[in-house]
Amino acid sequence: MPTIALFYGIIIQMYFLSSEHNPPHIHAIYNDYRATYSLIDMTKINGDLPVKAEKLVLEWMKLHIDELREMWDSQSFKRIEPLYEEVDAVKYIFHPVRTVTALDNYMLFVEFCEGVSKIYDIKPLFERIPIFNELKENDLFYKAHVDVGGYGIIWNDKIDLAAEELYYNGTIVPSRFDGIMALGDAAEFWNIDDSTLRHAIRNGKFKCGRDITKFGKQWVITIEAMVREYGEPKQ
Repeated sequence: MPTIALFYGIIIQMYFLSSEHNPPHIHAIYNDYRATYSLIDMTKINGDLPVKAEKLVLEWMKLHIDELREMWDSQSFKRIEPLYEEVDAVKYIFHPVRTVTALDNYMLFVEFCEGVSKIYDIKPLFERIPIFNELKENDLFYKAHVDVGGYGIIWNDKIDLAAEELYYNGTIVPSRFDGIMALGDAAEFWNIDDSTLRHAIRNGKFKCGRDITKFGKQWVITIEAMVREYGEPKQ
């Protein structure tokens, strides 16, 4: 089953007609969740996705519905551009959150999957968005945790912050680990197979100790080396 798009941790696939059934539809997979959506009216046929993930799938379908219908009819599969969030006509790339730590004075220390760390100040939100004042009660602020899929951080059903807000409005924290990322994360950001990346390493495209190295069981690679070999990241 060809994968035709990947965004925000969501995989979009379409079966070959020989093993498929009508009406025309796509399959959306997010972690352990699966659902199918009609290409006729974009309604859900079966399965289930979390509310946020389903919203993103439907938004993406709306942008590419004609392309998807044509692909179903022609059976000529290709990758379709992932979903980006557009704010003030600027495309904001998704930067998934890896970890978050609540610090004193309502500051958050946020680590992103690409290896960047940022400090985000919550205090300006107290006036702009009154519900954030609830974080001052019963040490709720210190219970911040990463949302499934790295979409952002959450405290409860009412209070959360998107990864884009944290990344684009946070202050970068210098680190001796800046500019490196896990091999699996690099493969995802550049939209290439993990095996392809490992094959390139075996063929000497990346030099051990300069471009790649190992921390415990985890291989990491420099972003500079990835850009050198594959250009700017695709996601």
